[in-house]
Amino acid sequence: MKFPAAPLAIAAAVLVAGTALPTTGDAQGFSRLQHCSGGSFTLRFSATYTEQGQGKNAVKQLDVDLEADRRSDFKSGQKVTFFVDGKKIGQAGFKADRNGDLDAEVKLRSSGGKSFPTVKDGSKVSAEIRDVTVASCNL
Repeated sequence: MKFPAAPLAIAAAVLVAGTALPTTGDAQGFSRLQHCSGGSFTLRFSATYTEQGQGKNAVKQLDVDLEADRRSDFKSGQKVTFFVDGKKIGQAGFKADRNGDLDAEVKLRSSGGKSFPTVKDGSKVSAEIRDVTVASCNL
């Protein structure tokens, strides 16, 4: 039995109310660790930002993931665009996993002062499909 996906506006409203678990200090060797997530029946969204070290020598990572249930109306190959505070950080197409669920993710890594999106406490991470925000949370 196939369940219809919630309209994008409803899915976005549900996911905007995600949770954030910021941590600072020496958690697993990180000088900064922040995570947020949200979800609904058909979509799951998460973002994790880590920083080791300080200044130009800091090693930064940002992993953003959007997963759609196999019963949703989203399709493999459909493009998802990811943003931090309204600035585009990447795009990925949905790929089916072995269970038939769809996953799109962007993983950014930087070290040695290379260009990297600015991530602050409370930064908004979001995902858009066809110019509609379907998920977001604040780090």
